Amino acid sequence: MPSVLDRPGLPSLLMVPFNWQDELIGVMNFRSIESDKYEDSVRVAELISSQIVGVLASSRAHFRSLESEQARLDAVARERELERVNEETSNFLSTVSHEFRTPLTSLVAFADILARNRYSNLTSRQLDQISVMQRSARRLDVLIGDLLDVSRLDAGTFKLTKQEFDVKYLIDELYSIFEPIVREKNQSLDISYPAGDMWIDADRDRVAQLITNLLSNASKYSRPDTEISLTASFKADALSVTIIDSGIGMSETTLESLFTPFFRSADEYTQSESGTGLGLVIVKSLVELHGGSGFRVRQEQAPLWKWTSLIAPLARLKHI
Repeated sequence: MPSVLDRPGLPSLLMVPFNWQDELIGVMNFRSIESDKYEDSVRVAELISSQIVGVLASSRAHFRSLESEQARLDAVARERELERVNEETSNFLSTVSHEFRTPLTSLVAFADILARNRYSNLTSRQLDQISVMQRSARRLDVLIGDLLDVSRLDAGTFKLTKQEFDVKYLIDELYSIFEPIVREKNQSLDISYPAGDMWIDADRDRVAQLITNLLSNASKYSRPDTEISLTASFKADALSVTIIDSGIGMSETTLESLFTPFFRSADEYTQSESGTGLGLVIVKSLVELHGGSGFRVRQEQAPLWKWTSLIAPLARLKHI
Protein backbone atom coordinates (compact mmCIF):
# COMPACT_ATOMS: atom_id res chain seq x y z
CA MET A 1 0.00 0.00 0.00
CA PRO A 2 1.18 3.58 -0.61
CA SER A 3 2.75 5.10 2.47
CA VAL A 4 4.25 8.39 3.66
CA LEU A 5 7.53 8.13 5.62
CA ASP A 6 9.09 10.90 7.64
CA ARG A 7 12.88 10.97 7.61
CA PRO A 8 15.39 13.57 8.85
CA GLY A 9 16.20 15.86 5.94
CA LEU A 10 13.39 14.38 3.83
CA PRO A 11 10.06 15.55 5.28
CA SER A 12 7.88 13.94 2.59
CA LEU A 13 8.28 10.58 0.84
CA LEU A 14 5.62 8.70 -1.11
CA MET A 15 6.36 5.17 -2.29
CA VAL A 16 3.93 3.50 -4.68
CA PRO A 17 4.53 -0.24 -5.39
CA PHE A 18 3.92 -1.77 -8.80
CA ASN A 19 2.26 -5.11 -8.06
CA TRP A 20 1.51 -7.54 -10.89
CA GLN A 21 -0.05 -10.95 -10.24
CA ASP A 22 1.05 -10.99 -6.60
CA GLU A 23 4.62 -9.99 -7.54
CA LEU A 24 6.38 -6.73 -6.82
CA ILE A 25 7.95 -5.63 -10.09
CA GLY A 26 8.87 -2.06 -9.20
CA VAL A 27 8.38 0.99 -6.99
CA MET A 28 7.56 4.63 -7.82
CA ASN A 29 9.04 7.19 -5.40
CA PHE A 30 8.07 10.82 -4.77
CA ARG A 31 10.24 12.98 -2.51
CA SER A 32 9.91 16.54 -1.28
CA ILE A 33 11.60 18.85 1.19
CA GLU A 34 8.16 20.20 2.15
CA SER A 35 6.33 18.58 5.05
CA ASP A 36 3.12 16.63 4.39
CA LYS A 37 3.48 17.26 0.68
CA TYR A 38 1.71 14.10 -0.53
CA GLU A 39 -1.13 13.62 1.98
CA ASP A 40 -3.71 14.36 -0.71
CA SER A 41 -1.84 12.63 -3.57
CA VAL A 42 -2.10 8.98 -2.54
CA ARG A 43 -5.12 8.16 -4.72
CA VAL A 44 -3.59 9.91 -7.72
CA ALA A 45 -0.37 7.93 -7.24
CA GLU A 46 -2.33 4.68 -7.03
CA LEU A 47 -4.14 5.56 -10.25
CA ILE A 48 -0.85 6.28 -12.01
CA SER A 49 0.52 3.00 -10.70
CA SER A 50 -2.46 1.03 -12.02
CA GLN A 51 -1.99 2.60 -15.46
CA ILE A 52 1.75 1.97 -15.64
CA VAL A 53 2.08 -1.48 -14.07
CA GLY A 54 0.55 -3.34 -17.04
CA VAL A 55 2.96 -1.68 -19.47
CA LEU A 56 5.91 -2.47 -17.21
CA ALA A 57 4.81 -6.11 -16.88
CA SER A 58 4.47 -6.46 -20.66
CA SER A 59 7.87 -4.88 -21.24
CA ARG A 60 9.49 -7.12 -18.68
CA ALA A 61 7.88 -10.22 -20.22
CA HIS A 62 9.09 -9.10 -23.64
CA PHE A 63 12.67 -8.61 -22.44
CA ARG A 64 12.61 -11.96 -20.66
CA SER A 65 11.40 -13.57 -23.88
CA LEU A 66 14.23 -11.92 -25.78
CA GLU A 67 16.75 -13.07 -23.16
CA SER A 68 15.38 -16.60 -23.31
CA GLU A 69 15.56 -16.67 -27.09
CA GLN A 70 19.08 -15.26 -27.02
CA ALA A 71 20.09 -17.88 -24.47
CA ARG A 72 18.64 -20.56 -26.76
CA LEU A 73 20.51 -19.18 -29.77
CA ASP A 74 23.72 -19.01 -27.74
CA ALA A 75 23.27 -22.63 -26.66
CA VAL A 76 22.68 -23.72 -30.26
CA ALA A 77 25.78 -21.79 -31.37
CA ARG A 78 27.89 -23.37 -28.62
CA GLU A 79 26.62 -26.84 -29.55
CA ARG A 80 27.44 -26.31 -33.22
CA GLU A 81 30.87 -24.97 -32.35
CA LEU A 82 31.49 -27.98 -30.11
CA GLU A 83 30.43 -30.31 -32.91
CA ARG A 84 32.77 -28.50 -35.30
CA VAL A 85 35.68 -28.73 -32.86
CA ASN A 86 34.96 -32.42 -32.19
CA GLU A 87 34.82 -33.12 -35.91
CA GLU A 88 38.08 -31.29 -36.55
CA THR A 89 39.72 -33.07 -33.61
CA SER A 90 38.56 -36.46 -34.87
CA ASN A 91 39.76 -35.68 -38.38
CA PHE A 92 43.11 -34.51 -37.01
CA LEU A 93 43.57 -37.63 -34.89
CA SER A 94 42.60 -39.86 -37.79
CA THR A 95 44.96 -38.11 -40.21
CA VAL A 96 47.89 -38.01 -37.81
CA SER A 97 47.38 -41.64 -36.81
CA HIS A 98 47.43 -42.77 -40.43
CA GLU A 99 50.51 -40.66 -41.15
CA PHE A 100 52.30 -42.16 -38.14
CA ARG A 101 51.37 -45.73 -38.98
CA THR A 102 52.94 -45.74 -42.45
CA PRO A 103 56.55 -45.04 -41.37
CA LEU A 104 56.06 -47.07 -38.19
CA THR A 105 55.23 -50.15 -40.24
CA SER A 106 58.56 -49.81 -42.03
CA LEU A 107 60.44 -49.31 -38.75
CA VAL A 108 58.89 -52.42 -37.22
CA ALA A 109 59.62 -54.48 -40.33
CA PHE A 110 63.28 -53.47 -40.48
CA ALA A 111 63.70 -53.94 -36.71
CA ASP A 112 62.32 -57.48 -37.07
CA ILE A 113 64.75 -58.17 -39.91
CA LEU A 114 67.69 -56.94 -37.83
CA ALA A 115 66.55 -58.98 -34.83
CA ARG A 116 66.90 -62.18 -36.87
CA ASN A 117 70.65 -61.47 -37.06
CA ARG A 118 70.93 -63.59 -40.19
CA TYR A 119 74.66 -62.99 -40.61
CA SER A 120 75.39 -63.31 -36.87
CA ASN A 121 77.25 -59.99 -36.96
CA LEU A 122 75.32 -58.23 -34.17
CA THR A 123 76.45 -58.25 -30.57
CA SER A 124 74.16 -59.18 -27.71
CA ARG A 125 74.06 -55.52 -26.67
CA GLN A 126 72.92 -54.52 -30.16
CA LEU A 127 70.26 -57.23 -30.15
CA ASP A 128 69.00 -55.97 -26.79
CA GLN A 129 68.78 -52.47 -28.23
CA ILE A 130 66.84 -53.77 -31.22
CA SER A 131 64.50 -55.55 -28.80
CA VAL A 132 63.85 -52.23 -27.04
CA MET A 133 63.12 -50.67 -30.44
CA GLN A 134 60.62 -53.43 -31.21
CA ARG A 135 58.81 -53.08 -27.88
CA SER A 136 58.69 -49.28 -28.21
CA ALA A 137 57.43 -49.49 -31.77
CA ARG A 138 54.68 -51.90 -30.78
CA ARG A 139 53.62 -49.67 -27.88
CA LEU A 140 53.45 -46.79 -30.34
CA ASP A 141 51.38 -48.96 -32.68
CA VAL A 142 48.92 -49.63 -29.84
CA LEU A 143 48.70 -45.89 -29.14
CA ILE A 144 48.03 -45.15 -32.79
CA GLY A 145 45.33 -47.82 -32.83
CA ASP A 146 43.72 -46.32 -29.73
CA LEU A 147 43.77 -42.84 -31.29
CA LEU A 148 42.12 -44.18 -34.44
CA ASP A 149 39.47 -45.98 -32.42
CA VAL A 150 38.71 -42.88 -30.34
CA SER A 151 38.49 -40.66 -33.43
CA ARG A 152 36.06 -43.10 -35.07
CA LEU A 153 34.01 -43.37 -31.88
CA ASP A 154 33.79 -39.57 -31.62
CA ALA A 155 32.87 -39.25 -35.29
CA GLY A 156 30.27 -42.02 -35.06
CA THR A 157 31.98 -44.01 -37.83
CA PHE A 158 33.12 -46.91 -35.65
CA LYS A 159 31.58 -50.10 -37.04
CA LEU A 160 31.30 -53.57 -35.54
CA THR A 161 31.79 -56.68 -37.67
CA LYS A 162 29.69 -59.29 -35.94
CA GLN A 163 30.03 -63.03 -36.28
CA GLU A 164 29.00 -66.07 -34.31
CA PHE A 165 31.82 -67.55 -32.23
CA ASP A 166 32.47 -69.50 -29.04
CA VAL A 167 33.86 -67.04 -26.52
CA LYS A 168 35.57 -69.86 -24.60
CA TYR A 169 38.05 -70.37 -27.43
CA LEU A 170 38.77 -66.64 -27.46
CA ILE A 171 39.43 -66.65 -23.71
CA ASP A 172 41.78 -69.64 -24.09
CA GLU A 173 43.68 -67.77 -26.82
CA LEU A 174 44.02 -64.69 -24.62
CA TYR A 175 45.18 -66.84 -21.70
CA SER A 176 48.00 -68.27 -23.83
CA ILE A 177 49.05 -64.72 -24.72
CA PHE A 178 48.86 -63.22 -21.22
CA GLU A 179 50.10 -66.12 -19.12
CA PRO A 180 53.79 -65.47 -20.01
CA ILE A 181 53.27 -61.73 -19.47
CA VAL A 182 51.90 -62.08 -15.94
CA ARG A 183 54.50 -64.72 -15.17
CA GLU A 184 57.21 -62.09 -15.72
CA LYS A 185 55.83 -60.23 -12.68
CA ASN A 186 55.40 -63.50 -10.78
CA GLN A 187 51.63 -63.05 -11.03
CA SER A 188 49.15 -65.83 -11.72
CA LEU A 189 46.20 -65.75 -14.12
CA ASP A 190 43.17 -67.90 -13.39
CA ILE A 191 40.31 -68.25 -15.86
CA SER A 192 36.94 -69.89 -15.38
CA TYR A 193 33.80 -70.38 -17.46
CA PRO A 194 30.88 -72.83 -17.41
CA ALA A 195 30.93 -76.21 -19.14
CA GLY A 196 29.49 -76.39 -22.61
CA ASP A 197 29.53 -74.00 -25.54
CA MET A 198 29.41 -70.23 -25.06
CA TRP A 199 28.38 -68.96 -28.48
CA ILE A 200 27.72 -65.26 -28.94
CA ASP A 201 27.00 -62.98 -31.89
CA ALA A 202 29.53 -60.16 -31.59
CA ASP A 203 32.64 -58.58 -33.07
CA ARG A 204 35.28 -61.13 -32.11
CA ASP A 205 38.24 -58.80 -32.54
CA ARG A 206 36.62 -56.05 -30.48
CA VAL A 207 35.60 -58.44 -27.68
CA ALA A 208 39.22 -59.60 -27.66
CA GLN A 209 40.32 -55.96 -27.54
CA LEU A 210 38.19 -55.08 -24.52
CA ILE A 211 39.25 -58.21 -22.58
CA THR A 212 42.88 -57.55 -23.53
CA ASN A 213 42.66 -53.97 -22.27
CA LEU A 214 41.23 -55.14 -18.94
CA LEU A 215 43.80 -57.90 -18.49
CA SER A 216 46.61 -55.52 -19.42
CA ASN A 217 45.44 -53.00 -16.81
CA ALA A 218 45.02 -55.74 -14.23
CA SER A 219 48.60 -56.90 -14.68
CA LYS A 220 50.18 -53.43 -14.97
CA TYR A 221 48.57 -52.04 -11.82
CA SER A 222 48.93 -55.12 -9.62
CA ARG A 223 51.98 -55.87 -7.50
CA PRO A 224 54.13 -58.95 -8.07
CA ASP A 225 53.08 -62.20 -6.38
CA THR A 226 49.36 -61.46 -6.80
CA GLU A 227 46.54 -63.23 -8.61
CA ILE A 228 44.37 -62.07 -11.50
CA SER A 229 41.14 -63.89 -12.28
CA LEU A 230 38.88 -63.81 -15.32
CA THR A 231 35.37 -65.24 -15.12
CA ALA A 232 32.97 -65.49 -18.04
CA SER A 233 29.34 -66.48 -17.67
CA PHE A 234 25.90 -66.00 -19.14
CA LYS A 235 23.26 -64.08 -17.25
CA ALA A 236 19.97 -64.42 -19.12
CA ASP A 237 20.86 -63.29 -22.66
CA ALA A 238 24.01 -61.42 -21.58
CA LEU A 239 27.66 -62.35 -21.56
CA SER A 240 29.30 -61.18 -18.35
CA VAL A 241 33.08 -60.89 -18.20
CA THR A 242 34.52 -60.16 -14.76
CA ILE A 243 38.19 -59.49 -14.12
CA ILE A 244 39.46 -59.20 -10.55
CA ASP A 245 42.95 -58.08 -9.61
CA SER A 246 44.87 -57.23 -6.47
CA GLY A 247 45.46 -53.71 -7.72
CA ILE A 248 46.72 -50.58 -6.06
CA GLY A 249 43.20 -49.24 -5.67
CA MET A 250 41.65 -45.99 -6.85
CA SER A 251 40.61 -42.81 -5.10
CA GLU A 252 37.11 -41.36 -5.45
CA THR A 253 38.51 -38.64 -7.71
CA THR A 254 40.09 -41.25 -9.97
CA LEU A 255 36.85 -43.25 -10.14
CA GLU A 256 34.92 -40.15 -11.20
CA SER A 257 37.36 -39.45 -14.05
CA LEU A 258 38.06 -43.05 -15.03
CA PHE A 259 36.32 -42.85 -18.40
CA THR A 260 37.62 -39.41 -19.39
CA PRO A 261 39.82 -39.66 -22.51
CA PHE A 262 43.56 -39.32 -21.77
CA PHE A 263 42.94 -39.25 -18.00
CA ARG A 264 45.55 -40.97 -15.88
CA SER A 265 45.70 -41.04 -12.11
CA ALA A 266 48.33 -38.83 -10.48
CA ASP A 267 49.32 -41.81 -8.31
CA GLU A 268 53.08 -42.38 -8.48
CA TYR A 269 52.72 -46.10 -9.23
CA THR A 270 50.23 -45.40 -12.04
CA GLN A 271 52.51 -42.78 -13.58
CA SER A 272 55.40 -45.23 -13.54
CA GLU A 273 53.51 -47.51 -15.94
CA SER A 274 53.12 -46.67 -19.62
CA GLY A 275 49.60 -45.85 -20.76
CA THR A 276 47.48 -43.49 -22.85
CA GLY A 277 44.39 -43.04 -20.72
CA LEU A 278 42.29 -44.40 -23.61
CA GLY A 279 42.01 -48.12 -22.81
CA LEU A 280 39.03 -47.98 -20.44
CA VAL A 281 37.30 -45.35 -22.58
CA ILE A 282 37.46 -47.75 -25.52
CA VAL A 283 36.32 -50.68 -23.37
CA LYS A 284 33.25 -48.78 -22.19
CA SER A 285 32.41 -47.72 -25.74
CA LEU A 286 32.81 -51.27 -27.08
CA VAL A 287 30.51 -52.64 -24.40
CA GLU A 288 27.86 -50.04 -25.21
CA LEU A 289 28.21 -50.57 -28.99
CA HIS A 290 27.42 -54.23 -28.41
CA GLY A 291 24.22 -53.21 -26.64
CA GLY A 292 25.73 -53.75 -23.23
CA SER A 293 24.58 -52.13 -20.03
CA GLY A 294 27.87 -50.33 -19.49
CA PHE A 295 31.17 -50.87 -17.79
CA ARG A 296 31.24 -50.85 -13.99
CA VAL A 297 34.00 -50.70 -11.42
CA ARG A 298 33.77 -51.98 -7.85
CA GLN A 299 36.34 -51.59 -5.11
CA GLU A 300 36.61 -53.79 -2.03
CA GLN A 301 39.01 -53.74 0.90
CA ALA A 302 41.04 -56.93 1.35
CA PRO A 303 43.23 -57.66 4.38
CA LEU A 304 46.40 -56.59 2.61
CA TRP A 305 45.35 -55.01 -0.66
CA LYS A 306 42.60 -52.84 -1.98
CA TRP A 307 40.88 -55.08 -4.50
CA THR A 308 39.68 -53.64 -7.78
CA SER A 309 36.94 -55.53 -9.57
CA LEU A 310 36.39 -54.69 -13.22
CA ILE A 311 33.01 -55.86 -14.46
CA ALA A 312 32.17 -55.63 -18.16
CA PRO A 313 28.75 -57.09 -19.01
CA LEU A 314 27.89 -57.38 -22.69
CA ALA A 315 24.13 -57.42 -22.53
CA ARG A 316 21.79 -58.71 -25.22
CA LEU A 317 24.46 -60.58 -27.15
CA LYS A 318 22.93 -63.53 -28.96
CA HIS A 319 23.36 -66.84 -27.17
CA ILE A 320 23.28 -69.43 -29.95
